Amino acid sequence: MTYDLIVAGAGSAGAALAWMAASRGLRVLVLDRRPLERAGATWINDVPGWMFDEAGVARPSGDERHESATTHFFAGEAKPGDVPMRKVRPKEFLGVDMRALVARLQNAARDAGAELVGEEAVRAVAPSGHEVRVTTGSTTYVARHFVDASGLAGVDALGPHHATPRDTCVASQEVRHVRDLDAARAYFDERGAKDGDVLLYAGVAGGYSILNVRRHGDRVFLLSGTIPADGHPSGRHVVDDFVRRHDFLGEREFGGARAIPLVYPRPIVARGRVAALGDAAGQVFSAHGSGVGTGLVAARMLDDALAAGDLRHYQRAFQRRFGLQLATQDLFRRFTQDLSLEETSAMLGEGVLSDAFLMRVLAQRAPRPDLGLLRGARVLARRPALARRLGRVAGQVAQVAALYVRMPDEPRSQDRWAARVHRAMRWQ
Repeated sequence: MTYDLIVAGAGSAGAALAWMAASRGLRVLVLDRRPLERAGATWINDVPGWMFDEAGVARPSGDERHESATTHFFAGEAKPGDVPMRKVRPKEFLGVDMRALVARLQNAARDAGAELVGEEAVRAVAPSGHEVRVTTGSTTYVARHFVDASGLAGVDALGPHHATPRDTCVASQEVRHVRDLDAARAYFDERGAKDGDVLLYAGVAGGYSILNVRRHGDRVFLLSGTIPADGHPSGRHVVDDFVRRHDFLGEREFGGARAIPLVYPRPIVARGRVAALGDAAGQVFSAHGSGVGTGLVAARMLDDALAAGDLRHYQRAFQRRFGLQLATQDLFRRFTQDLSLEETSAMLGEGVLSDAFLMRVLAQRAPRPDLGLLRGARVLARRPALARRLGRVAGQVAQVAALYVRMPDEPRSQDRWAARVHRAMRWQ
């Protein structure tokens, strides 16, 4: 059987694309190396509502959605008053159970006519003329187009992923029942947090690391991410350590772990009849490691290109909409990765990271200049080493921006452009 589209990866991005394409009458096959119920992320995380709207995906509701309220930023985990704290409440921030979201998208794809197969790993992808041959461990399929949505450790149909160990966040999440509700309430009350608020502890295991703690009724949601390649403990270790130190936490309900690529997007996300999507394309807002929303919007762009019969439309649309923004966030991520806890504390407490800046980063919008930058300039004047490092980032952002403005449309020129992007993005 020849398919119109084969997708490797049945997570949120791959399943969304399958649903969109099948809804237009395309013959779609989705393959995932894992059982389908384990495809994609398995935790609860915040996704801006505008990204669902732009992707044309209905916003989560019912058990899939957890109301998200104020985020309290702390430098490390310490007693209230001992460390700086900032509070922001991003508009239309949705707490989403990724397991339920992936299941909804997979079911929608099936209902639209797509075929989903789990425990079938793609071994090779071979474009040839007007078709692509996709080989698994058991058979070979043929399709008009192939999309790699297989994640960081996947197919690499467009060539090796440019993520290095220092660009890989190891995240872990757990949902725990509350053993002592009064003690849990006291813990959150002491930090000024209400039910549904997020306590975000930054720098708990190196500059780029976080621990999110959120309570909804009699359950506590823990999410941590770190970069072990820098010599820091994993997100799993951070979560386990928090559980050991807080007796109000009871038995584990569910959880999961995953490696997330903290990289700028592939400069080439489509070539010929092959495209990359989601983590496989580096479509991650690496300032905080979230890629679900971007993957959904990119899936819509890719489906539009498939409808037009030319994947070059996807290359152009994605890079012009998200390329520079995600590359800029990746440069900022690398800067924060080398911050000490004391420097993180200073940037939070003295306004370098202002409320407006933090809100737009959480909402996955491009930051805008605000008065916090003026306060930050005074702080940096007292910290020349930190100012020099931030200045190098600003210079690199300007260099990369000039490249994205001149992104060529012709495929023959794009490889040279991509090589210049890779050179410009090297950490200085």
